[in-house]
Amino acid sequence: MSDLQCAATLYVLGSQAAEPDDLPEETRAAAVWAAPSRSAQGERFARRWGCVVRVEPGLEVRALPLAAQDPYEEIADQHRGESVLVLPAHPYAGHRADDWIRVRIDGDGREVRVLP
Repeated sequence: MSDLQCAATLYVLGSQAAEPDDLPEETRAAAVWAAPSRSAQGERFARRWGCVVRVEPGLEVRALPLAAQDPYEEIADQHRGESVLVLPAHPYAGHRADDWIRVRIDGDGREVRVLP
């Protein structure tokens, strides 16, 4: 991971979670990152929120946080001080497929919180 001074905020929407109308906490999305299997859903969010969608093959693999090729770290490195929506194919490690999660990643680590 690069030297993240400002936290990147990743809103991770599980594959079975209800689609939100907007991001929590009145946040604006800088981008939508989607696994290839969820790219159509990513396109819908990107059109609705006026941002770009990026398809990330690493989000298709069941990855554990802090793994050598952690796609969440790579996304955070590109979005310092920004918020993004992440649509992985599999649940975030230790969580369910219907969870809506906020992950803040900075140079000190990560904070993970399940949202209502």
